[in-house]
Amino acid sequence: MIANYNEENEKLQKELTKQNVNDLNHLLSTTEGRRFIMWLFKLCGQESTSFTGNSQTYFNEGMRNVALVVKFEALKPGVNGMNLLQKAEQEYFVLANDIKENIKKGVGKNNDGIKR
Repeated sequence: MIANYNEENEKLQKELTKQNVNDLNHLLSTTEGRRFIMWLFKLCGQESTSFTGNSQTYFNEGMRNVALVVKFEALKPGVNGMNLLQKAEQEYFVLANDIKENIKKGVGKNNDGIKR
């Protein structure tokens, strides 16, 4: 009975993981989804140093790990996942630069730099 439960649980986890990868791939197939993923990576400090010299490091590492798990899952489909992540990075970089330029020019509602 325990062996049967473990086997069912393994199958369930395998199917859920497969669905999560498919969902992530779908998210990365849209501009909005790619922006969200890049925002999540920035929020989690994926590209930042997590060491603080105190217990904040543990929290930072936990946040960073979330981004790394998402990135790893996005790369599971192979080259397509890698291409989508690269596209997300490029689009996010362009978006950030556009917003900075618009802020300097005073374009956008409430002077926040977002084109409307």
